[in-house]
Order: sequence, then structure tokens, then C-alpha cells
Amino acid sequence: MKKITFLIASLGGGGAERVTALLANKFAQKGYDVQLIIFSSMYDEYEIDHRVKKAFLPTNKNKIKDIVYKIRELKKLLRDFSPEYVIELGFSYRYLFFGNLLNKYKFILSERNAPQFHHSNKIEWKMIQYCFNKAYRVVFQTQDAQKSYKKNIQNISTVIPNPIKDNLPDPFYGDRDNRIVAFSRLNEQKNIPMMLRVFKQFIVNNKDFVLEIYGRGESEQELKQYAIELGISNQVTFKGFEKDIHNKIKSAMMFISTSDYEGISNSMLEALAIGLPCVCTDCPAGGARMAIRSGHNGYLVPVRDEQSMVEIMNHVVNNQEEMKLVSKQATEIKIKLSIDEIFSQWEIVMK
Repeated sequence: MKKITFLIASLGGGGAERVTALLANKFAQKGYDVQLIIFSSMYDEYEIDHRVKKAFLPTNKNKIKDIVYKIRELKKLLRDFSPEYVIELGFSYRYLFFGNLLNKYKFILSERNAPQFHHSNKIEWKMIQYCFNKAYRVVFQTQDAQKSYKKNIQNISTVIPNPIKDNLPDPFYGDRDNRIVAFSRLNEQKNIPMMLRVFKQFIVNNKDFVLEIYGRGESEQELKQYAIELGISNQVTFKGFEKDIHNKIKSAMMFISTSDYEGISNSMLEALAIGLPCVCTDCPAGGARMAIRSGHNGYLVPVRDEQSMVEIMNHVVNNQEEMKLVSKQATEIKIKLSIDEIFSQWEIVMK
């Protein structure tokens, strides 16, 4: 039985964490001996299969001590478990680098964002490239992200999209509510201020619509204040984290995403899979473009093009018969990116 260790930032919050939890569960279900090392105990929102061996790393308020303590415990856990492969999805490079772990195990590392925008710190960028050079394999979400790295890293890499969880509700095909929904981390790269401005323009001709934003993040309070300043706070609700998100949103009129950049948006994939008409920015590193054929199963607009997004949103509202076909075609992504299909691609990486 192969032993595999997954490293995860926490059990809640980001797309990389969600994908890690899905993969760890699937590998355990397929008979692998799986260890899951969790760097923060702050959240406990993702269900983890009982066969997965969970271990939390210690925390310390002092940043330097926190890194030292985590590296020490990480080394001990890996030594005791002795995995054949360690899979890490894009957050712990400093621990691998300063812990000198990359020469001791077969690390499969992954880029989970748009490298040219996400890694603005030069020291961090060099550290990531060093780690990727030392890795057994590197996994990218998109071809565009893969091309951002040098040939020697491309040569040991492959492209595997995010999986879609298999317990999503059935698509909704009835009369849709006058709701626009979004769910993501509330941080700068998601460009939620643009979403609020777009919504303000949209409700000029669609006065009875509301915008529901699910998720949490460091920008939440300033976004709430911005909604007040725009005069739309009575029609915008920040819903926070919601475990039953998909049942809550499936009857909405549309899902929108205004990101400036990201890898592949899990929220976009899941919205497509439950048949929501999706309007998304065509942002780097090309994840939206991989999933959406504009006008076929959703709609793409240029990054930061507020007017184009308003026009497409109006098109969605005013063409409900067309949206029924768009919704049906959107759900086809469930088969293409099923957890079983993506699991099989990860298995190949380890051969």
C-alpha cells in the first residue's frame, strides 16, 4: 500500500485547501495509506474521510518561532510516517526550503494561481523556483501557468485541472430568482469592488435584484463600507461561509466572478456544474477560458471591463429561454472534471 502525505494550510477557506481535501479523501477511498498534515487548526469545515490520518502542526504568535516549531513537527511527522510521495498545493515553500526537506522525499508541488501576478515578492519567487527545481514532479492547473516557468520545470510538470466534488445538488431548471450570487475569498485579487460597481449599474434597469456574496476574507469590512458608499447596501448581502452553499444558490439568476487573476476558480466550476449561468472575467492564468466557451456554457468578459459585464448580465436576464440551454451545457463539466477523472490523472503523476 502506497503511503502519501498531503500538506494543507487549513480545513477551510481557499480553493487549494478544498482540492487537497477532495484528493486526500479519494486516495484513502482507493486504498492508499494517507496522512494529512494541517498547518492551522483555525477552521474545520471540510469533511475528511475517517481513513485519513490527520495531524495538526503547532502554532505560535511569534512568526519566527511559529515557522521553527512547524518545521520541527513537520520533520517528525514525515519521518514517522515515511511517505513515498508528499503532495503540496502551493503554500508551504518556506517550510520546505528552510527545513531542507526537498532532498529527502518525493515532493509533488503545485502552482495554484497566476504566477506573474501572485508572486510579486522577488525573494518568494526565487524560493518557489528553487523548490520546483528540486521537486519530483510539478502540477499546474492551466497551460498558461505552466508556460510562466522555465523549460527545466516545464519538463517535469503536467497540467491537471481542479476536480469537481461529486455530491453537488441536481441542477435547477425552473423560474430563476432575482438574485445574483458570488462565492469566493474576499481578497484583493477577486476584485469585489468591481463587482459592486457592476451591480450598481445593473440595477438601474433591474431594480428588484439583489446581490449575495458568500465567503470571507481580509477585505470584508472595507467591502461592506464600499457598498454603503455606493448606495447599494440595502440590495447587497455578505453571507459569510455557508456549508450548504450550492443548495442556497442553485435557483439564482446567475453567478458572477470579477477576478483580476487566479488559477482555476472552484466556485466557478461548481456554479457551472449545478447549471448556473456564469459571467466571469477571462483572467490569467486562463482557468475560466479552460472551462467556459463564451456563449455556449457561460460568458467571458475582459478583465476589469465593467461595461461588458453589465451588458452580458442584462443579456442573461432578458434571454431566459437561451439560458436554459446554456445551463444544460454548463453541467457537462461535471463529467469532464469529476473527482474520479482527476484522481486518475494524479495517479499517473506518481508512476
